[in-house]
Amino acid sequence: MESRMLTLGAVVVALALVLGSCSQNPEQNPIIQEKFQKIAELAEQVDQIKASIKDTNADMDTVKQDLTNLKQNPAAAGGVSPAEIEELKSKVKNLDDEVSRLQSALSMKKKSEAAVEGGTKTEGKARKTEQPAPREKGVQYKVKEGDTLESIAKAHGTTAAAIRAKNLIPEGKEPRPSSMIFVPTK
Repeated sequence: MESRMLTLGAVVVALALVLGSCSQNPEQNPIIQEKFQKIAELAEQVDQIKASIKDTNADMDTVKQDLTNLKQNPAAAGGVSPAEIEELKSKVKNLDDEVSRLQSALSMKKKSEAAVEGGTKTEGKARKTEQPAPREKGVQYKVKEGDTLESIAKAHGTTAAAIRAKNLIPEGKEPRPSSMIFVPTK
């Protein structure tokens, strides 16, 4: 009987310690704070990807309009060769590919955000995992004031030409500050 009382007393003390560590205010719980932080980070990444999609769509619309104008009035092109028209077609395809890649990244970020939001609900349950599509090695980079393609390339061990080609940045142009670009790495 005495051992039962000691066991019961130990359980009550342990339960009191566990419940004492769980605050009435969930924002004070470090696990919940960590989840909120992760959600905030993912939300910021989603916003950056959305901005990149918007920029890429605007670029693609411009190139498509140029291509349409050239098709409708080749004489007005002022000596534009068929090769240059094909180059524009290629740029449109590359922009379409980039939009698809960005939309895929956005979808993955949203799934990740949903998993973090529902993490406490689904922890301990088996989760279905998806295999991401193989991607080119590289990083998303947010352009800072004063950055040039050369400085970005040097910092990431690549070339300005590789960045220019991957992001369809015209020769002689530099990316805008706060825009997101893909920096291929080796």
